[in-house]
Amino acid sequence: MSEAVKQFYLISIVPFIFIISILFVRYTEGNLLFHSLAEIFTIIIGITITIVSYFTYQFTKNNFLLYLGIGYFWVALLDLFHMLTFKDMMIFSVNDSNITLTFWISARIFEALILITAPFITFSRISKIKFFSLFGLYFIFVYWLALSPYRPNFLVEGIGLTFLKIVSEYIIVCLLLAALFLYKKKKNLFDISVYRYMIFSIVFTIFSELTFTLYFDLHDYITMFGHLFKFLSFWMIFLAIVQTSLQKPFMFMQQESNTYNTIPIPSVVVDNDGIIRQINHITESFLNLTKKEIIHRSNHELFHDKNLKESACQICQAIKSGEKFESYEVFRDPHTYSFTISPIKLSNKSTGAIQVCIDMSKDKLAQQELKKLHIAIEQAPISIVITDTDGNLEYVNPQFLKVTGYTEEEVIGKNPSILASGYTNKEEYVELWNKLNNNETWSGIFKNLKKNGEEYWETAVISPIKDTDGNIVNYIGVKQDISEKIALESLIKDQEELMIVQSRHAAMGEMIGMIAHQWRQPLSTISMGANNLLLDIKLNNVEDSSFKETLGLIIKQVNYLSDTIDDFRDFFRPKKEKEFAYIEDIINDALSIIGKTLQNDNIEINTTFSSKPIVKTYKREFIQVLINILNNAKEAIDENPNDEKKIFINVKEKEKSIVIEICDNGGGINNNIINNIFEPYLSTKNEKTGTGLGLYISKTIVEKHLNGKLIAKNNEIGGACFIITLF
Repeated sequence: MSEAVKQFYLISIVPFIFIISILFVRYTEGNLLFHSLAEIFTIIIGITITIVSYFTYQFTKNNFLLYLGIGYFWVALLDLFHMLTFKDMMIFSVNDSNITLTFWISARIFEALILITAPFITFSRISKIKFFSLFGLYFIFVYWLALSPYRPNFLVEGIGLTFLKIVSEYIIVCLLLAALFLYKKKKNLFDISVYRYMIFSIVFTIFSELTFTLYFDLHDYITMFGHLFKFLSFWMIFLAIVQTSLQKPFMFMQQESNTYNTIPIPSVVVDNDGIIRQINHITESFLNLTKKEIIHRSNHELFHDKNLKESACQICQAIKSGEKFESYEVFRDPHTYSFTISPIKLSNKSTGAIQVCIDMSKDKLAQQELKKLHIAIEQAPISIVITDTDGNLEYVNPQFLKVTGYTEEEVIGKNPSILASGYTNKEEYVELWNKLNNNETWSGIFKNLKKNGEEYWETAVISPIKDTDGNIVNYIGVKQDISEKIALESLIKDQEELMIVQSRHAAMGEMIGMIAHQWRQPLSTISMGANNLLLDIKLNNVEDSSFKETLGLIIKQVNYLSDTIDDFRDFFRPKKEKEFAYIEDIINDALSIIGKTLQNDNIEINTTFSSKPIVKTYKREFIQVLINILNNAKEAIDENPNDEKKIFINVKEKEKSIVIEICDNGGGINNNIINNIFEPYLSTKNEKTGTGLGLYISKTIVEKHLNGKLIAKNNEIGGACFIITLF
């Protein structure tokens, strides 16, 4: 049954049964018994209100309800004497209806005043005993007045109610209306259910008082409705008391019990003998036992070290002695548990303890992992630093101290700028902080100073460390000393430059040989023409047409020699900036330099262009590469005579690259050296004709200057292929 249904029964069914019962008595046994039962029930309710509000005050501290309880005790007592002095009761030796009516009117006035003053009363200045005594004096006064000759005249037998009685009832109604207005105004001071009960109580009391202005005789049927309304008003007050003093405290107790069950770690209540008396829900799943299987079992048996007797168990001894015991670890394979014991004491005497058990296995594992991480950081061969949000050092590992030469005391709290050499400019630092402040990682290279002033290079990766809310709380830097690498790269670069110079000198010698080779025929032609002219002049056999033809031939050969000089001069003055050029034009420029030499050796050049791609490159360096490869092909063909001497140049354009293939039929590359063909000083020629730098420099130019790739392989026609791929 739900709480709402139970509350409905309490509010509706109980008063309904009572009303039906006393109405049955009224129609079967008469008004006297009806009146007595109605008053007895209201008197019982009034006394119950007093008892409940008084004995629960120490828990509720509700001044309003306690004040009502004290007041309704005397209201109930006045109603008791109203009932006992009722006409025909024959308990008191009186036969005057005004006695019982005096008790009635006095009780109703007193009740109305109690309802009006209750919201304002506290027991800080006037104690509840004084209020109780003061109300008792009022009761004594009313008792004296009702039984004295001075009692008011409220009813005249055979005539009906007097003006005083009717006016008194209306005064009571006015007081109740004032109370109704007051309670609505102070609605926020009450629990909503208590407020509603109080409003209903006042309304029922008003209805009751209005009915008592209409009857002519005490046994009139109209008085029956008045007593029923009075009962309902008392019942509403009773529900307000129960709601605040009993129902809510028990509800809070239930909530506390439920709260105990929501504790996410095993918690048990044990007595001084170590017997389990109460558990929370999580304990059942923790032990894999039901509540029935746990309650009344030995706490030591279920939780503590199995290898220890109870008498030797420190936890059990702490429970017996009533001592507090914190964070005691027990290992029960394969778990580690931490126990906390809090004694339960009543009147400073231990009656048991609350034991909380926490499985520390995951924490232990996490601690071990943290320890491993700490050791790894401490022993790492790279520098690791942690700074605050202002960049000041909070942690440095030993490698940092080893590299910089500082001690931990000298750097903690300092800014890493103590290492600055001035090499890094301000703009780079601005970029660094902009990235970090935007929750990004920065990476770069620093040139720093050690404590002794020595310069060193290091790579650095710096990242923000954020808390669970995403706020930056620290920065971590991982740095590696690359001084040796920088020095080695510088050495290699110097060596490469030296090799390039050497290669150029070697190439110059080869070029001079080519020039000499290419000039032999033109010079021979010029020499022959000049000798012929001299001979004709001596023989006086000069003809104008022949003379002009011979001079024209000489001038043509001289122009050819001049063009050849320009080609070689331009080659040794390479531009330092990249330029756009057609691949076809670059190849033709290379052939213009070495092509005549190839033709003189009867080597056939076949060029194929699937497209005419444009590339942005260092044109003269590219030409040098092509000349090196073509010259190697020429020499390979010369060393391996063939009926058909051929070199093939194919240019293909792919989606993201350009491929230039230079192939020959000169016998190919020895398989023993093909994988090392681009190593420096490895030459397949004799010492007089080769330096071993041509292909090495060619590969260096292609892959480091031209953003490409150069490979070599043997082809199917008995020769070698050099493939240049430009990206």
